Amino acid sequence: MENKTTDEINEEENKKLLILHKNFKESSFENRLRFECELEFVQSLSNIEYIKYLYENKYFDDKKFLNYLKYLNYWRSKPYIFYIHFPICLYVLEILNDNKVHEYFRNSTSFNNFIYYLKLHWLYFSYQT
Repeated sequence: MENKTTDEINEEENKKLLILHKNFKESSFENRLRFECELEFVQSLSNIEYIKYLYENKYFDDKKFLNYLKYLNYWRSKPYIFYIHFPICLYVLEILNDNKVHEYFRNSTSFNNFIYYLKLHWLYFSYQT
């Protein structure tokens, strides 16, 4: 019997999702529309008010929504990463894909800490030029 770590299991799940995604046939218009919608959604994860909305409406307890977040991990790789304007959204996506984060978010003070750190990011972040 093989003991697999959670990272290995997550990688296998992501590969299955990617294969399903690659085998799906869609028109160029549908493809572009999906690309834009998913890009917009991923970048909306950098919006504090939107994260609060998701939390208050218990989206983080919905298995389908969590699977969708896993699917969106492809935005963290090339060439998709170059379309991201708010890099913090990728970090938020990574946090939200962690299996333990939902236990952590069950405590409202923990969620408020998460929001606090996002606020700090927006207050003090600047692009180095």
